[in-house]
This record gives sequence, structure tokens and C-alpha cells, in this order.
Amino acid sequence: MWEEMYEKAKEIQARRRISPFIETGSAASAILTDKGNIYLGISIDTATNSGICSEFNAISNMITSGEIKIVKMLTILRDGVISTPCNSCLEFLMMLNRDSENIEILTDYNPISTIMLRKLCPNWWQGSSFLKF
Repeated sequence: MWEEMYEKAKEIQARRRISPFIETGSAASAILTDKGNIYLGISIDTATNSGICSEFNAISNMITSGEIKIVKMLTILRDGVISTPCNSCLEFLMMLNRDSENIEILTDYNPISTIMLRKLCPNWWQGSSFLKF
């Protein structure tokens, strides 16, 4: 499954200049949901702080389609190198649902290496909030 996700992310990553202020494709993400669907997103970099990370973009596509549970996630940079999500994206992932800590995140493609989100966000500050939800 990682290979399919990686290839799909590479396909959409084409770097494009949209305007003098907006560029896309510095990163691309693919997420696999518990229903077996893959959602994609590319980064949208702007001259201000209003840009969008590829992870946020992929998650937005997933939520728009009515899903909320991610099983696997990967992010690639322009050179095809794997990257873990930034701190803001890690926080957003943890807020999705009580099972988010079990999201498997790709850390290396060759050979395949992964880490669970809970290892990237130990002692998450709002974990107990899901007990009341």
C-alpha cells in the first residue's frame, strides 16, 4: 500500500507557480483511511502565512468526502524524500479522533520504515478530552 500511496503523491506534486505570490508542490501527502480510500494533497506556499500544508490539504479532501479516520499517512518533498508532518499538522492529526494516535506515518521509503503518531506526540496535552466526547 505504501508504494501506491507514494506514487499517487508523486503524480500530483508537480511544482507550479500560480502567481507571483503562490507556488504549489513543495510537498505532497497521501492518506489511507479505514475505509481503504486514498486522499491526496499538495502544499500551497504563499508570500504570507496563509499557505496550506500538503497534510492539511489531504485531510480536508478526506473530511469533505465524509471520512475522518486515517490509518496511514506519508508526505514527500520535491526530491521524493519522505518527511514527517510539521508540528502544526501533527497537532491537527491528533485532534481528528480518539484513534489518531494509531496513525502509521512513513519515515523512510527504501527500506520502508514507519512510526506511530503517538510516538511523535507523546503525552499529548488534550488526550483526555476524547473521554468526554
